[in-house]
Amino acid sequence: MLLSLSISGVPFVGADVGGFFGNPDEQLLTRWYEAAAFQPFFRAHAHIDTKRREPWLFSRPTMEAIRQAIRRRYALLPYWYALFREHALTGAPPMRPIWFEFPKEQKFFDYEKAWMVGNALLVHPVVEKDTYSVNVDLPAGEQSVSSCSM
Repeated sequence: MLLSLSISGVPFVGADVGGFFGNPDEQLLTRWYEAAAFQPFFRAHAHIDTKRREPWLFSRPTMEAIRQAIRRRYALLPYWYALFREHALTGAPPMRPIWFEFPKEQKFFDYEKAWMVGNALLVHPVVEKDTYSVNVDLPAGEQSVSSCSM
């Protein structure tokens, strides 16, 4: 849904970190933060009847992983601002489907769990419980300069 909104002219999109309903375990909450750090709208938000989710309420390793995701988000703020300026001038969405940058690559037309942040960052977060890595298809001729392991 975020990618659909983004390419439809609604650029300031993001999921409620942790989901709006329910109580994610520490591992999945961490994954939410890691993924959301690469979405335009970044906030921890939930229904009033869910358990409190402030990072300091969890174990130290979880709190540190969430802190790292938040720091990564803050490190990207200048890039986000540049992308929103680009959107204002050209309409290009800050968060975009991979095919937006690589329209000749048919395999990316069905990707929903990976996206581009601008034209420079390909994001494919780990979102499955008890999964610690994902295989990432790169566009033809592209090389991974750096990988981010949170």
